[in-house]
Amino acid sequence: DLWNGLQLKAIDGSSMQLMDTKENQHTYPQPNQQKKGCGFPVIGICGVVNLSHGGWETLSTSEHTQHDLSATYDVLKCFGENDLCLADRAYNSYEFMCLLKAQKCESLMRLHQARKRALDWKKGVKIGKNDRLYTWDKPKTKPAGSQLTKEEWNLLPSSMKVRVSRFKYKQRNGEMAWMYLASTLTDANLYPYAELCKCYYDRWVVEIKFRDIKTMLKMEFIRSKTPDLCEKTILMLQLCYNMVYSLIQNARREHTVAINQLSF
Repeated sequence: DLWNGLQLKAIDGSSMQLMDTKENQHTYPQPNQQKKGCGFPVIGICGVVNLSHGGWETLSTSEHTQHDLSATYDVLKCFGENDLCLADRAYNSYEFMCLLKAQKCESLMRLHQARKRALDWKKGVKIGKNDRLYTWDKPKTKPAGSQLTKEEWNLLPSSMKVRVSRFKYKQRNGEMAWMYLASTLTDANLYPYAELCKCYYDRWVVEIKFRDIKTMLKMEFIRSKTPDLCEKTILMLQLCYNMVYSLIQNARREHTVAINQLSF
């Protein structure tokens, strides 16, 4: 199922607990706010799910303390031409958007809170009432968490055009607030405002996918004693999940139902 000719690929992070062994604690230590011996090792997961067919492209592993953005270097290979990367604000960085664009992949993300605070809605080029086009300049210094070399950082473009869209939503406390989106889909004729906002809403399917893996498949806790076996378990989990989704795909072809309307 394509969206305006693009494959939708959502990226997000999660974590799983591991058996409390020395090997697991060494590679994937327990949260540091817990006393030693009073917690379980935790493995971080960075997943890319293809919302166009429902399967997982990858499930990359890391320490749970690693920032979501740092895990993107392991999953960049999953994005390419005619793809649209959907992500929350943790991934909304100049560097990541440029790296995706270099692979001919477009992006649609929630605007990072730091950029939201600095945003002047009166600036930029007006596209619509809640739609504007801005020029973002490359940061003067490479961010501390960047894994690019100095040469790779210098190769990033000095500026990029970013479309910022906003819409109102209801917060958990019931109050209304503005949500801001940043996108490289700058053509409002090809990608109308309302469709863009609806597309970002579909990103939440990735949260359901993690629930399927962790709750339905009972993988909140991985019963393996070594990091190697934990990582193999996660790879096997991805394989089994995608095999189930191949059955779902066959069912939706027969009954003409949208792929994400069928429950795992």
